[in-house]
Amino acid sequence: MRKAAKLFIIILLLALAARAYVLARYGDFWHDEIFSFTYSQKPWGQSIQFWTWETNPPLHMLFLKLWFYIFPANEFFTRLPSLLFGLLGIAALYRVTKRLFDENIALISALLLSISPYHIWLSATGRGYTLFLLLVILSFDYFERVFLSPQRAADATFYALISLLLLYTHLTALFVFAAQFIILILDSPVLSRRNDSGTALRGWIKINLAPAGLWLVWAIPSLVSKFNIDTAQLAWFLHVPPKFLQLITPMQIMFTGIAWWPFGLLVMAGFAAGLVLSLRGVRSDDRTTKQSQTLSEGIASASGLAMTVIPLLVLILFPLIVSYALGLYDIKFVETAYPWVILLMAFLLWRFLGRWQWVVLATVVISLPGLQKLNSMLPLNDWRPLRQEISARYNPSKKQALVYSNFIDKPLLERYIKIPIQLVPYRGPGLGANYDFDVITKNYWRWNRDEKEINGWIESANLKNFDELLLLQSPALGELDIASALRKKGWRDINNPIELNSYDFFTFRKP
Repeated sequence: MRKAAKLFIIILLLALAARAYVLARYGDFWHDEIFSFTYSQKPWGQSIQFWTWETNPPLHMLFLKLWFYIFPANEFFTRLPSLLFGLLGIAALYRVTKRLFDENIALISALLLSISPYHIWLSATGRGYTLFLLLVILSFDYFERVFLSPQRAADATFYALISLLLLYTHLTALFVFAAQFIILILDSPVLSRRNDSGTALRGWIKINLAPAGLWLVWAIPSLVSKFNIDTAQLAWFLHVPPKFLQLITPMQIMFTGIAWWPFGLLVMAGFAAGLVLSLRGVRSDDRTTKQSQTLSEGIASASGLAMTVIPLLVLILFPLIVSYALGLYDIKFVETAYPWVILLMAFLLWRFLGRWQWVVLATVVISLPGLQKLNSMLPLNDWRPLRQEISARYNPSKKQALVYSNFIDKPLLERYIKIPIQLVPYRGPGLGANYDFDVITKNYWRWNRDEKEINGWIESANLKNFDELLLLQSPALGELDIASALRKKGWRDINNPIELNSYDFFTFRKP
């Protein structure tokens, strides 16, 4: 076995160990995970209907549904596929980097992704993120093979299949295809390996027609029913304030994970400076490496470097620019840039350090603060303290209810608060009688509920029929202050409010 192959196996084992450690200590489900867990286990007829309502395409839910025919439906086995897809993503990034650059940079990219705090978290989370990133990497791999290099018919077939799977995994897959379109319409040096850009563009459109048509079967009924005025006004992701930390956090997470923001800013500045220094000699009329197939064959020339780096920059910058222009300051909207940030970081580390001991040291320095932060946050979700507190306040001799402000908490409360107490969700205007429809189509809405509306709900919910109310109020829901409304109606606090699981927990006694 070659030395490089042995090193790659060691890196994969390191990646497996890091992800298994976090998965084992992850804790209970959170909102998005319980959503995937719950709606992947409905009967087939309901599942198809629910997946049509869902905002994101259903590939991961379909996979989980089939997966649970084989494995038990619990936290561990819900998250295990994410770990496996994460390892495959590392292997896919290694493969494409080796082909575009060389073995050393490929190993560095695999190492960076294997200890990237963000990728470790994704690989332990029961959602479709690592499946999506795997398909993002494979999509560009085969896109480059088919449209930017001498192609084989089999590569075009694989590319079409990956396009279909990618479209059915996450809506931000559209960023991938838009970036690929831009790459194909750019002039030299991006297409310096092929002189038939028009033919390549027409071929790309032709190959993607079938995947796009099959995607529209889901997209038209799903998106038409959800993208409306209410979504524009109430969706949380459209109303994130454009503060400095909100702007840099999505990018910092890709580079360093959640760490001290000045450190992340320093790493990002070094990344940008390294790219500028690497590309400063580019000349549009430099044709010395026009026929180069990989960067390693033309790396001595500025145009040979740009030939490979510029498409990667398009893949990074397009989702960032579009997301930020739309006010979408969240990592999930720029996630398609993540693998290419890692790849270019690997390239820059090798280009400027050139020795493995220095590269490994730099990789550890970049990742360690985020890894420490991730470890300090474990378990990421733990319902035990809240369950214990509710158990301590539960009194079967009194008529009690557990009132909760966020209606989507129902499956979490039913799974983790196993106490025979009546659950009463806040369901104000905008929510109907069909819980499944509301939780699937409106789980990302955030209302500002005024006092009059809350008082009306208190009356309609007949809270006066209870002796005591245990109240879980989430400060993340905007203006929804049930506690103050109850106090004004004479309900008395009988315990000091406490904060648990990102909730404010109150106990009220009937006036």
